[in-house]
Amino acid sequence: MKYLNNFERIFDALNRHHVHYLIIGGIGVNLHGKSRETHDVDITVEFSEANLMNLQEALKELKYRPRQPINLLDAAKREKREEWFQEKGAMALFFYSDQIPHMPIDVLYTVPFTFHDAYQRKHEIKLTPRVIVSVASIDDIIATKEGSQREIDHMD
Repeated sequence: MKYLNNFERIFDALNRHHVHYLIIGGIGVNLHGKSRETHDVDITVEFSEANLMNLQEALKELKYRPRQPINLLDAAKREKREEWFQEKGAMALFFYSDQIPHMPIDVLYTVPFTFHDAYQRKHEIKLTPRVIVSVASIDDIIATKEGSQREIDHMD
């Protein structure tokens, strides 16, 4: 399949692998109407083992690998995510691909809402004629940005 852009390619794979995700970063800001340049994909996901297996398959298809030496399925355990945060200050899992070198995927697990509640508030937006994406509500994106230490997030 020929894709219009890398965003379409990434979200098509997530959708085909039935990953429950929410776009929460700069792409989400753009999709809610504020123009902002971004070069990564910030999402949060349902951290169930089944959903993480689906995510793992989508990432494998896209040839994304974790930057850290981790087993993605370990993220299904809340205590493991808390350990990563406490010991390393890590708030996300970072993935990169030689196929799409300038577009890392960051999977945030330290967000100010439960996935279930945020998923109920999501917006489904047509990214391209073939791909519909799940975007966090603007209030959930703002809450995530307010908790960030990055200046660009506060500008959003």
